[in-house]
Amino acid sequence: RKLGVPPFIALAAVVAWGSGVIFAPKRFYSFDRVVLHSARRMQSTTTTATSDAPSQKKGANDDAKDWVAIVGYGSLLSEKSARITCPSLRRFQPVSVPGYRRVYNLVSISNIKRGFHNWQTKQVAAVVAQPDSKTRPNSTGGGGDRGATPPMLAAYFEIPRSELAAYYLREARYSFEEATVQQWNDRARGGAPPGKKGEEGGADSKEEHLSNEATTTASKKEPEPRAPPLQPKAIICIEYKGGDQAAYLREVYKGDKVRYHAEIGKYYDGPLWRRDILPVERYLQLCLKGAFEIAGQRGVENFLDTSYLADETTTLREYLRKTKGPSAPLFDSSSDVSEAAKAAAAIIINKQQ
Repeated sequence: RKLGVPPFIALAAVVAWGSGVIFAPKRFYSFDRVVLHSARRMQSTTTTATSDAPSQKKGANDDAKDWVAIVGYGSLLSEKSARITCPSLRRFQPVSVPGYRRVYNLVSISNIKRGFHNWQTKQVAAVVAQPDSKTRPNSTGGGGDRGATPPMLAAYFEIPRSELAAYYLREARYSFEEATVQQWNDRARGGAPPGKKGEEGGADSKEEHLSNEATTTASKKEPEPRAPPLQPKAIICIEYKGGDQAAYLREVYKGDKVRYHAEIGKYYDGPLWRRDILPVERYLQLCLKGAFEIAGQRGVENFLDTSYLADETTTLREYLRKTKGPSAPLFDSSSDVSEAAKAAAAIIINKQQ
């Protein structure tokens, strides 16, 4: 009556509703509830499937299909630098990669574009990884013939497949292959090995102070508990076919000299891989800082002894020992490493092996 509907019409409507004669409103109501419930379930399922939480119950094989393992050994040792290209990367940590060494023999077009190079001193080189088959005995200037290069420090991280193209673009002057990944042991990372306090390797030594400082800095982010094991193989960028300029132009640029000139030739007209160039100073600082941040002093030591100049004979340690001198710090004023680390790190260069 309040709605202005005669009682006999209202009674007839109620009977029809209960008997199913009038069915549309009831079914629409039921359908809306089902849709809403399904949408909530779908949202929950999607959130769970895309979550990177440790409690996620997803097979390791399925997860590996969605994420690609990468190892970086130069500027990619810096997580900050790596995230510029791969912002969604995860599980950034130090590893050992056997069978390779670093060589600063690639003319760095990106550093030339930014004005970080110096042609007068020939400091124009970025680093490449060479397979161990090209490893030669070290020169006697750094302590004699020490045989093959030890496994080199690298940064292991995983990226979603959607960011793989950006990684390939960043490393456009390289070729790619799979490398074996090994755990970077705690001692090598700078954990406290056995030793008396104040002695080399002891808990109160300068070396331990440097390593602990780097480890503390790197540990600000809480690691994932119960993280799955690392993928045994990871993509590594290496020197393009032994520095074969003709093969690079033919296979990458398909002989397109116009495009090559637009991307490379207008900045530098010459062979990309040379044996008479030196590391770009600012780029080298980034690499050293990355090695220090990810693995402390022993990480830097590994970097110095598994890295070579373009002559493929002189180690980076020998080069810095000659150029920086016995009293100069390892990091220059442009590196945002703590002053204590800068002052103490000179012992790294001058330490006899």
